[in-house]
Amino acid sequence: MSGECDLFGVYQFNGDTFQVTPEVKTDFEKYGYIVIRNVLDATEVEKLIKEFEDPSTSELLNNNQVQVSDCQGREAKLTIWGHPGNDVSGMVSRSEKVAGTCQQIIEGSHKCGRLDHKLEGQLTVSDPSRLDKIMDRFPMKYCLLNPGDALFFHCNLLHCSGQNSSANRRWALLTAYNTVSNQSCKPHHHPQYQRLEKVPNTAIKSCDKFTDFADKRILVPKTLDSKQVIPKKTT
Repeated sequence: MSGECDLFGVYQFNGDTFQVTPEVKTDFEKYGYIVIRNVLDATEVEKLIKEFEDPSTSELLNNNQVQVSDCQGREAKLTIWGHPGNDVSGMVSRSEKVAGTCQQIIEGSHKCGRLDHKLEGQLTVSDPSRLDKIMDRFPMKYCLLNPGDALFFHCNLLHCSGQNSSANRRWALLTAYNTVSNQSCKPHHHPQYQRLEKVPNTAIKSCDKFTDFADKRILVPKTLDSKQVIPKKTT
């Protein structure tokens, strides 16, 4: 495995809060990311696994997935929704603590600003000519995370996830946030500004909705139009 594994800006989540200190802000601005260990505890991780491995959830995700190919013919499966909803995964995304494979990052690359992207297969990639120059100056690092750890990174930080060549499935729950000041000025398949109601961290463990995706507004794969999913019986 090429690339370095020693990460800067690594912190520990203790108790029920995480204090964003001047040191945390400095690390985020300097490196483009921070890692927080144990944002989710073992019980919360198990609840997420229970939700996404439930047969009803698997069927819903499979029926609404997009298969995305890269330039080498490999495929990833993607299901997109426009709102976190009120199920267990929604409680994670809406909780006061926020959680997000071995992610690869180019440390400090957020300082290069926004890069032009192009399609390779069905994946969007950074301009290779600029990427080569950036990788000569900034180190690529592997974010080796344990279940429950979270990686928070700048929107301009160059990142990717390597191929999963194992026989095991690999789930990734990605949560993206946008400020009202950055709202799109053109109609878009993602929703316009909608206030996100935060919930206390305890909501993750108290939530018993494992198959209720009614409020997530899953996007139709062929058109990427937002639609409401028929409410399913909660378990």
